[in-house]
Amino acid sequence: MIITYVTGNCTSCGGQQCYGNSCIGNNCLVRGCEICGICENVRLPIIKKKILYLDQCFFSSIFCGDDSRIEPIAIKIKQLVSHQQLVTPFSHVHETESLQWGHCQKKELFQFIKRHAVGHAFKFWIGVWSAQLQRAFQAYLTSIDTPGVIETDALPADIHRWDGYTWVDIRRSLEDPDATARCKADFVKRLTENFAKWRGRNLSYKELYAEVATELSVEIKDLIPWIIPTMRLFAARLVGEVKARQVVDAFLISTDFNSVPFIDIASTLYAKLRQKVQNPTWYTNPKKSLDKFNSFAFDVRFISTYAPYCDAMFIDKTMYQWLNENDVKLAKKYKTRLFPYSNDGLDDLSKWLDNIQNSILEDMKQNIRLAYPLANV
Repeated sequence: MIITYVTGNCTSCGGQQCYGNSCIGNNCLVRGCEICGICENVRLPIIKKKILYLDQCFFSSIFCGDDSRIEPIAIKIKQLVSHQQLVTPFSHVHETESLQWGHCQKKELFQFIKRHAVGHAFKFWIGVWSAQLQRAFQAYLTSIDTPGVIETDALPADIHRWDGYTWVDIRRSLEDPDATARCKADFVKRLTENFAKWRGRNLSYKELYAEVATELSVEIKDLIPWIIPTMRLFAARLVGEVKARQVVDAFLISTDFNSVPFIDIASTLYAKLRQKVQNPTWYTNPKKSLDKFNSFAFDVRFISTYAPYCDAMFIDKTMYQWLNENDVKLAKKYKTRLFPYSNDGLDDLSKWLDNIQNSILEDMKQNIRLAYPLANV
């Protein structure tokens, strides 16, 4: 038996400093002796970790060491992760943004993010969107009340299990950074060119939200090519092939479609942008607008996709301000705590982490020490 952490002598064979922890899997700690091979399985208690999404700016600041405010918070996060109280999964957006980072160590940054997440990852955005849409359409068609969000839409089933001592990393990336850069530049150019069209209008936030949601109902056919045929196939079983197309079209312009979490949040953020641009004095400098909204698509992507599945998110200050305005209140709607990249936001995040640490019961501390002998808890 391979022993990862030696904890003492073996009472079975009398061997010295040969007994300890071998591995952890499926909430079970395997202990034994590397000499005689005696083995015991210790069942670990069921846990529920807090899910924290950290924006790219947090990781790049830690990696570069250019913000002294971040380091003590990073230490607290790392400690809570090791104590099985918290998990900070990475997403495809982290990979994409890392490879777009104008730094010679951009690949190393993504490896750093994965190590910080202890290998835990959110599922790819398109799978999350598909799950939400299909469940919402089935509820629309059958009038059966179903939850808009199920954790396994976005997170692996083992996210709340005790972490093992090792994890496997696949270093090969399927990203094409050059193609992404071209798409990113083209998107922000088209986005800022639309400012002139939106400027000077006097539409309410609700009207702008409906406008964006309508546009998304058209674009969804290109974003997820198989979703419409899948919906029609499902509808045909209940209402027949003739009416199936009509039912799907009706769903795409319904409030049920607008209530799909990723549609709702994306519509919110794009509506907020249009609302701000309506002010003739905002974002009037084309070059500054290109710089400011350079990563807007990435921010919208990760917030709209993953916010409903997180206990908390550390995000860009502008995104926080928009999502915290009285006509939005995303944190209240999805029960997701938002922390902006600001002095107050960092202080609040630190306090939130302290509360998690202080809520660990003594029985849990004993299990942590048993499973992770080097843990300081």
